[in-house]
Amino acid sequence: MSRTVFSINTEHDKNLYALARTAAQCRLKSCNIPCNECETYSRWSYCYDDLAECDKLRVDNMTEDLIAQAYCVHQLAHYKQRAGMIHGVQVSIRKVIMLLVIMFFLSSAVSLLFMFVGCSRPAGLSIDNKIANIVRQMPRNIPDINRDAENDCIDRAIAFKILWDSTYSEECELVRNYNTKYKLHHLYCRVYDERNNVWVKVEPDRNQYSYKVEDVCGNRYDPACDIYGETYRWMKEVVYGKCNN
Repeated sequence: MSRTVFSINTEHDKNLYALARTAAQCRLKSCNIPCNECETYSRWSYCYDDLAECDKLRVDNMTEDLIAQAYCVHQLAHYKQRAGMIHGVQVSIRKVIMLLVIMFFLSSAVSLLFMFVGCSRPAGLSIDNKIANIVRQMPRNIPDINRDAENDCIDRAIAFKILWDSTYSEECELVRNYNTKYKLHHLYCRVYDERNNVWVKVEPDRNQYSYKVEDVCGNRYDPACDIYGETYRWMKEVVYGKCNN
């Protein structure tokens, strides 16, 4: 699948990107200086207001993409840290028991918190609305998450799972489809719809018109070629890099 990238070839393109980056930085960081007293904002506003409407749209779109990428990278860093800590634990019976006890009390505390305070995660949404919400958060330009020098379906699927796991409680798995007949070797996601007890297959590319794998891959997609049980294999590439097996 083709990858959407920013076109930064001319000085004008670079200027637009600089405006988008400044806007993203201002929105991501907490600042005690009011905008009307900020020199950076004043200079940005002067340049932005002088743009043509089409260039303003480019700046706005690039700003949203940069913010989405920053959020995704933050989630990846959190996942790496958590996975690294788990990997460094020397497993023993006593530690396993202690971990289970801690998890039990934590889950009980979280359950009580959700009951009396309320859950911060969106509630009452259908699985389709939840999927659409995560797909909208996906950056147009996914970073090379598994460090294989490519930006492809692997990076998109991993990014979707990280965003999903940080937002919703339903299970999300990575599925590989290996169809030699149509030369399709693809990684996508599936999430569990607890209301209807079914798995929903997701193509996590926000640049596509649909998130359904069948719509995006068309006749090349054959469910019989799906390979399950590899979620851990792909997620560990976030921490350790591309797998050789």
